[in-house]
Amino acid sequence: MPIICSPRSRGLLALAVPAALLAAAACNNPLEDNINACARPLIMAVNVQVRDAAGRPNAIGATVVARPRSGEADARKGYGDSLTIAAGEESGTYDVEVTKPYHTSALVRGVTPKQDRCGVQEPAVVPVTLTLLPGAPPVRQVVTPPHGYGFGWGGLTAQLTAFVEAAPGVSQAVTWVSRDTTVARITPEGLLTSRCRTSALGTWVVASSAVDPTRSDSVSVWVYADTDPIRCPRS
Repeated sequence: MPIICSPRSRGLLALAVPAALLAAAACNNPLEDNINACARPLIMAVNVQVRDAAGRPNAIGATVVARPRSGEADARKGYGDSLTIAAGEESGTYDVEVTKPYHTSALVRGVTPKQDRCGVQEPAVVPVTLTLLPGAPPVRQVVTPPHGYGFGWGGLTAQLTAFVEAAPGVSQAVTWVSRDTTVARITPEGLLTSRCRTSALGTWVVASSAVDPTRSDSVSVWVYADTDPIRCPRS
């Protein structure tokens, strides 16, 4: 569908889409005849496809760092089959490093995302293979969601999932613990529920391997103060 950049639509577009994700040439130049040519969203710069020696997806728990030749590096930890990462600047060449506990690492130099006349990039696809090192323990790591949770009041829920990176046949079960149950509770199945609070406070929810409790990961949880006396009665 074409994007029409009238003054009104420019205001609505700015509210609906973060400015950093727009190729704004069309809206910055209302006299542009072909408004669709430069009105496509700016796509993240590098897509790293991590595989193991057998070719299976192996991105969970891997850390990808994209280092531009100028500017700051960006890093991201894997929570799926591949990783798409904003590499820190709109154009340029990057060195992409991939690491993972108990695995070989990979360094790919000179990764250059595609760019057209509008400066719009397509992700540069970077395939890498990480091989398990000899002597790796049965449970390598536990990986929780790579973001925190914030709740406006008590009684709100979110389903959490933790991945256990382990040898074949090793249990994937985890135990969940909330460090402060006055902030949030969590069930053995990972259902997180915020608690009613009259003052804002945060805590950590920890997932540990049922086989090796020394392998764990945590998620930050924040609950804001609730000023509604009906929803959050004062004691």
